Amino acid sequence: MWFREPSKSLSRREKISNRFETSLKTVMTDFGSQNPRFWKAIKAASNAVLKTKEPNRPAITMIVVSPGSEQTANCLVKHLGNSIHRAYQSSAPTIVFSQPENSTPEESKLLLDERLESAFAAGIRVGWIQRLEQLHGEAAMMLHSYCDNEFANYKDAHLYFTVHVPESMAEEDEVEAFLAAQWSSLAIDQFSALWSRISNNMVFVQPENDTSLCQK
Repeated sequence: MWFREPSKSLSRREKISNRFETSLKTVMTDFGSQNPRFWKAIKAASNAVLKTKEPNRPAITMIVVSPGSEQTANCLVKHLGNSIHRAYQSSAPTIVFSQPENSTPEESKLLLDERLESAFAAGIRVGWIQRLEQLHGEAAMMLHSYCDNEFANYKDAHLYFTVHVPESMAEEDEVEAFLAAQWSSLAIDQFSALWSRISNNMVFVQPENDTSLCQK
C-alpha cells in the first residue's frame, strides 16, 4: 500500500517570498531591457529581508540613472515597491522623499527623518529617496541610522535610492566619486562611513522603449 507523504506547509516567510517572486516575474517581463545582474541584485537585497524572520539589516538598493533612463527608473521603483507590498499583502503606499526646494541642510535632515520614521513606524515597508545626489550632505548623513547593519531601527524596511548621474556610468567607483563631489561638505571619514552603508547593492538602470509601463 502506498501512502502519500503529507505536503509540507509553507512558513509565513516562504509565502511572503513566493508572492514577491511571482509579482517580480511580471516586472521582469515588462522591463526586459534590464540585464540579469540587475535582477539578481534586486532579488538578493529583497529576499534577505523577505525570507528572514529577524533580518540583520534593511534591504538597501541604489539605482543609478543615466541620462535618458529617468522615466524607466521612476516606473521601475514604483513597480518594485508594489511588489514588496504585494508580498506582504499590504495596500500601503511607498513613502517618497526628495530634497525640498530652498531648505537648509538642517531642515532637510529633520524632514527626511520625520518622513521615514513616521512611515516605517506605521508599518509602511518601502521608502524611496528620489535624486539622492540632491540631498544636502548633512541630510544624507542621517541615512546612516536607517541603513546600519547593527543599529537600524527598521531592519524589515526596503529602501531605494535613485541617483541621477550627469553622464553614462557603469562602474561603482564612478558613482562614488560623483556623490563624493556632491557631498563635498562632508569629511572624508563621514562620507566613507555613509557610502559603505548605502552602496552595497548598486544597480544601473537601462532605458525601456515602452512608455506605457507607468500606467500598468
